[in-house]
Amino acid sequence: MNQKVFFKTRTEPVFETSFWNAGGLSNDKFTELKTIVLSNDLDVMGILEVGAAAYNEEYFNLTGYQKFVVNHSRQIASGITVFVKVFLKAKLNASRQMTTDDKLEFVQMHIWRQDTRIKVFFLYNPPNNKPDFGSILLNWDSKSLILGDFNAPSTRWDYMVTSCIGSIVENLIDSNPVDCIENEANSPTFLSYSEGVSHPDLLLTHPTLSERVQHKLIDSPGGDGH
Repeated sequence: MNQKVFFKTRTEPVFETSFWNAGGLSNDKFTELKTIVLSNDLDVMGILEVGAAAYNEEYFNLTGYQKFVVNHSRQIASGITVFVKVFLKAKLNASRQMTTDDKLEFVQMHIWRQDTRIKVFFLYNPPNNKPDFGSILLNWDSKSLILGDFNAPSTRWDYMVTSCIGSIVENLIDSNPVDCIENEANSPTFLSYSEGVSHPDLLLTHPTLSERVQHKLIDSPGGDGH
């Protein structure tokens, strides 16, 4: 249904950043994705659950963008690809692949526009996985934000009940300098073909950034996904 978009505002240069859970990146999905990235003039695009498509160096590229890849592990539903405009300085500082004990997967990107830096974590936590956020918190600072699919039901983001995974994410927010920024429409972030809706995707920021953030949703490729 939706793709999550982040805009950094005020007097500083603007970063426009988005993420999308591909659920396996196909040729058709990537063709539609290119249209969305270019029509919205996105600076940074993170794609989760890329799968084996990450290995296709010839096809899965965007003109005018540099590409960073965390290859998928033994888990089929894994792999992260990040596209950053070529004129922006960007560095992949850290990443984590799925393991047997903890299937949390993320990539940590440092991105600069002139002297302005942001630190973006793109994150995927599979359903029913109890994530350990310790390695993210070690690198958390006043320029940090997380865009990701947490799969963490909580009444705070309009689920009927709070799961144990939701409680873990609530504790991450309550016990650390972390804010949860709701999208402007306060809308679900996932719509399935069966018309079910949910809110697995979250934007978390350091409080220093919170007032400078606008969080919007835009249509995702193919209508299904988030």
